[in-house]
Amino acid sequence: MTKLFHAAARWFLTSATLALGCTVSHGQTIIQSFPGVSLNDTDTLGTGFSTPPDTMGAAGTNQFVEFINGAFAIYSKTGVQQTLISDITFWENAGISPSTLSAGLTDTRIHYDVGSGRWFASEITVDTVGAQVLLARSDTSDPGGTWKAVHFTSNTGTDSP
Repeated sequence: MTKLFHAAARWFLTSATLALGCTVSHGQTIIQSFPGVSLNDTDTLGTGFSTPPDTMGAAGTNQFVEFINGAFAIYSKTGVQQTLISDITFWENAGISPSTLSAGLTDTRIHYDVGSGRWFASEITVDTVGAQVLLARSDTSDPGGTWKAVHFTSNTGTDSP
């Protein structure tokens, strides 16, 4: 019954889309795959203890960026690694002081915004009180270029009535 329902729903949506003069969009096709940052890589960077890696990546116009616990890596779209630095080095290069990062880092995010042609990154510190939220943006569409970062103290997570 479930297969029949899904087949009917797919037929209806496809028919409605064609009747309205829209094109039917099929799923994306993966045309390239390659291994990303390994635990050996993060060990070499001195951040191998950062497990699980909180895997995160984004594709830009010309590169793919991987930002995980412990590492920031840039790849060409053919899979050639162009840059590999620790997440600590990434934040220091973007203007965050080492003392802010000293408690440790976790929960990475990376995003490429086509409209602005900029990369956006975030991560948090693991302070037991007053964890820092780190935010950065690239100056250009090149993730290997300069970045500007800011940080602020997070909320304690309690809601007041």
